[in-house]
Formats: sequence, C-alpha cells, structure tokens
Amino acid sequence: MAEVTIRSVDYDSEGEITLAGRTEPSAIVNVYVDEKYVGSAKASQEGEWQLSPEEEVFPGQHRLRIDKAVSYTHLRAHE
Repeated sequence: MAEVTIRSVDYDSEGEITLAGRTEPSAIVNVYVDEKYVGSAKASQEGEWQLSPEEEVFPGQHRLRIDKAVSYTHLRAHE
C-alpha cells in the first residue's frame, strides 16, 4: 500500500492554487485545507494526482491533509 505524498503547492497570478503529489495508481485522495474538505482527485496510472480546489484558498500558512480513500465492495449472496 503506497503512502500519499505532497509534491507541490503552486499559486498562479490569479491566486488559484494547485496541489499535486503521488500515491498508488488509480487511488482516490481527499484533500483538506485547515481541516476543511476542498476536493478529491484520482491518481493516474503512474500514481500522480493533482487538484485545483474550486473554493479560494488565500495565500498564507495552512495545514494540509491528504487522505487516501478506502473503498469497500459489499457482496450479496444470491440463492
């Protein structure tokens, strides 16, 4: 099971932020800024993920949290 890492946090000239990192291929990551959920991203086949939150994140110091989503498949037996 691969860890989730943050590779970069970039702001553009309009103040839009883009977060990027790595995890296991095709995994879903949930991104939080200051403990507020800002979006999810699916990693590529190479394990790269990237997210540009729709909500504005003002420049400054923030706490980032990236969680890898865990999915469970429920099987139902048929008679």
